Amino acid sequence: MIRRILLLHFGVSGVGVLSGQAPPTARSAQSVQASVSADVGWERNVQMKETDIVGDFVQHARVDISASTKRPRGEFSVLASGEGAAYQTTPSLNRTTYDVGARARRTMSRRLDGGVFASYRTLASTEFGAPAQTIGASPGAPVNQSFITLLPLSLARSVTASADVNTKLSSAMSGTARVDFVSVDFSSASLHPGRTTTATGTLNRRRSAHSSLLATARLQSGITQGVETTTESMAVGFDATKRLGGISVLVGATRIADSLPARVTPSASVNARIGRAHSLFESRYVREVSQAFGLGQTLVTDEAGAVYHYRTRANEVFVSASRSWSSDRSTVSPGLTTTYAMLRLQHSLRSDLSVGTIGFYRSSDGIRRVSGSGIQLVSTYRLGTR
Repeated sequence: MIRRILLLHFGVSGVGVLSGQAPPTARSAQSVQASVSADVGWERNVQMKETDIVGDFVQHARVDISASTKRPRGEFSVLASGEGAAYQTTPSLNRTTYDVGARARRTMSRRLDGGVFASYRTLASTEFGAPAQTIGASPGAPVNQSFITLLPLSLARSVTASADVNTKLSSAMSGTARVDFVSVDFSSASLHPGRTTTATGTLNRRRSAHSSLLATARLQSGITQGVETTTESMAVGFDATKRLGGISVLVGATRIADSLPARVTPSASVNARIGRAHSLFESRYVREVSQAFGLGQTLVTDEAGAVYHYRTRANEVFVSASRSWSSDRSTVSPGLTTTYAMLRLQHSLRSDLSVGTIGFYRSSDGIRRVSGSGIQLVSTYRLGTR
């Protein structure tokens, strides 16, 4: 029997008015939405072990509920979600996870808006760092452990908080200031907790209707295994958009300071995208410095990946693949290479009911050499009122 849990996830979000955005409307709107999904599948190496590999059938059940109120200068949302997992031959792995949080956004004027966010989340450690099943990240957006580390199975708990301010400095220039805090710990003593605080500033100068110049600076302080690491990053680049696609490029450098002598390493981000009426393809390369939660290391990572998304009213195809190469500053620690690939197919039987399948493969080669794969059959029912 699948154990089910209903969790409350509170949120508030708002629409700001910056260059190219429409002004707030004078009307308020409310909506309530809910979805229930269930899946059954098979996973190879459910505990992500190097030896004694166990494959098992697993069932998941998930509930998501959201209620929102949009006002002329902001939006208030309340969200709830919970998930249960049950294994056929290894019931000791059965678990429930949840997510609670709050988000607030407010438009102060036509030139200024801001927001805050906080959440508490529990999840399986094998899912930590997995690429999100979305595309279209903003150019210059900070990346935090986008690579997957393939940790042994345990319960992970994370606390996240952030605040940001967006401002229109002139008719051609806008800026964003953002602060993020992340703290992660695990139920397994073999996995190392950690926390990071990151401050990021970004300037965007629009040169034409289809191109902008970008400049970003980031200061991050993190601690794991009693060692504090500070990184300082600066990068410049551009974003260009055409009718069928675009490209964003950031190039810079990162200074790393910890218990070893400080050093500087290159950093970069390249994102290319091509879109049509029902499809979008994105490819990206990122070189960054970030803390690998669970491993107890601060890693320099090169990641290359691609995403394809096709969607019509009745059908959806999502394909994602990435590979990353990571190393830390210790000469005695081996590098880490990870691979992740996922395919999701979905068909809508009607507006509130869909069925689909998800297949995935993941592998890691470093201190531990592990791999896993699986397939799931998913059904989702949605309802809502406005």
